[in-house]
Amino acid sequence: MSEHNLYIVDTQVKSSEAAEYALHVYKQLVANGVIESESILIDDLDVVVEKKFDVNLRENLYRGGFKVRQEYTLIDRLDCGVESRHVYLISLDVLGHYWFEQNGQLMLLPIKSQDAEASSDQRIDGFFYNKECGFSAQCPTCGEEVHICDDDRAAAFNDALIHWTETQQNCSLPCDVCGAVALLSEWHSDTFAIGAFGIDLKGTGVLLLTEKREKRLLRDFGLINEPGRIAWTSCHS
Repeated sequence: MSEHNLYIVDTQVKSSEAAEYALHVYKQLVANGVIESESILIDDLDVVVEKKFDVNLRENLYRGGFKVRQEYTLIDRLDCGVESRHVYLISLDVLGHYWFEQNGQLMLLPIKSQDAEASSDQRIDGFFYNKECGFSAQCPTCGEEVHICDDDRAAAFNDALIHWTETQQNCSLPCDVCGAVALLSEWHSDTFAIGAFGIDLKGTGVLLLTEKREKRLLRDFGLINEPGRIAWTSCHS
């Protein structure tokens, strides 16, 4: 059965800043009542346990996300206006890192070869795309679209994408229509994005939000809302 997820990708966060940024976003999600906080309070990169560590949080981590609070209703208006809770978990995906809990401490750890099993459910490559139906990228200057299966025009795009997945180097990509050159991360679309940090809304591929509600959602999530920075990428797998 196909799984529908929506990724909110900050395409400008640097790899070296992604883990700290994710912890900042986690704190904002807790402070703004989006996810269950239970006994965890994060202060910068340290974790303070106020009371007994919540077993549900540990279970959610291994399922790849944090439980959405029932009281948070901004993301309930989904898929053609059906007003029911479809987003059940929010995952914070960090390039080259995975969430881990040990002895009541919640942390982001760099992935090593021996961590493969623990990190198997994490999106660790910074590559967010529609697996089921394919994806395309759009020139940020003229809006020209290049599809991954367009062999005649997608060679430069494919080369840049391969370089990203193998080295996490963000290459410049020229547009063969307008001639503008932009970083691959700036070529995001509603089916594709790359970035060192992304938020995975598990359970839906669509959010029906007005501009006002979208701004509030990004604020509640602690994201920096700048033109062209945030990619909303609908994914099916």
